[in-house]
Amino acid sequence: MSIDIKKLQVVRRFAGPPPPRPVEVRRSTPADFPGVDGDQLAVAELLSSPLLLGPPLCAELVAFARHVFPPEEAALARHLRPLRAVPAREVARAAHRPLEEVIAVLDRLARGKRAIHREGHGERKAYRLIPIMPGMFELIMTGQAPDTLSPWHRGFLERMDALYQTGYLSAYWKKRTGFIRYMPVGRLALTHPLALPSDQLEVVADRYQDFAVGHCQCRMSAKVAGRGCAKPSLVCSAMGEWAKGAVKLGMQSISRQAYLELKREAEGHGLVTFIMNVEGLPGQASCSCCGCCCYIMRMVSEYDVPAGIAAPHFQPEFERGRCSWCGACARACPMGALVVDTQAKSGYALPHRCIGCGLCTVACKQQAIRMSPVPDYRLPPDSWFACLTRSARGVAENALGVYLDRLLKR
Repeated sequence: MSIDIKKLQVVRRFAGPPPPRPVEVRRSTPADFPGVDGDQLAVAELLSSPLLLGPPLCAELVAFARHVFPPEEAALARHLRPLRAVPAREVARAAHRPLEEVIAVLDRLARGKRAIHREGHGERKAYRLIPIMPGMFELIMTGQAPDTLSPWHRGFLERMDALYQTGYLSAYWKKRTGFIRYMPVGRLALTHPLALPSDQLEVVADRYQDFAVGHCQCRMSAKVAGRGCAKPSLVCSAMGEWAKGAVKLGMQSISRQAYLELKREAEGHGLVTFIMNVEGLPGQASCSCCGCCCYIMRMVSEYDVPAGIAAPHFQPEFERGRCSWCGACARACPMGALVVDTQAKSGYALPHRCIGCGLCTVACKQQAIRMSPVPDYRLPPDSWFACLTRSARGVAENALGVYLDRLLKR
């Protein structure tokens, strides 16, 4: 069950984060699932690979694989691989099935469900497995809406959430990688004398002509799980070339002005905006997130690991002579990065949790908080290659740590 930080803040004399949630993965072996279709079990084992940021084989993973890959599809998907795209002809030979039949089934998985990746055309088509998150979750849910989810999509979200709740992803985010960054709220980014163009959503949006919007996948998942918040859902967005592709997947095309208005309205509800931490892309992706639903933010707010979030440009500084120790700043923080003892009139920050959004500054009625630039802040990389190069060590150390841990516990 998810921990509600807000409730903990009400019953305690201080505002701040709860203790980190424990990881609750019950590791299994194939022998623990005697009644499961062998092909589906083989797919579950493939999805457990650290190369796909996968969980160890467990009941939740097997339930997920059985839902996404029914026996006919699993019989082919079991011949796919995490990093190498396998040609359809190779899958057909391994499965002893006609090529046309194999292509039809794998295309259904790739283009219908969006559960695998496809490249090439005609008989040259090739397919590979993709991670559950990030990957399958986002692709499958793009263009869906909370009130029109099919029973299959609801079942997918239920199994996805059960898998996330085990905490398995926290093992992959112990070293900061920085694939996304959270932007300072608009009023801070537009008025702070040291704000950079990359801090301002309006400047980022000026680079693009096309915009698209859809419902937040995380908020839909939380709603299906029965714990969603009432904050706006139509906030997941894309810009530029990515917006054109997103419209094909079911998102709505909107104007630049409508996009900015939507994002500022979301900030008014206490949501914060992320974008990919790369400059100069032909497209951008963004969502407006909350600490109670967002799977990325919950890695920090619940499991106390830095996830894939880049270090912020700004962090809060306190003028203690102005502070009334009311705790409003800590309650506004979506990451649990501030702790305030309202009785002892003391407090402190947890810098490793801070994303630099500035919601604490907005919440403070005494103007006792200012956002100051981080001295060693690194500008966003200017290409995917530079981003991957910068993040490679953290990604490798995280994955290697998971692999070695599993090896030792066999």
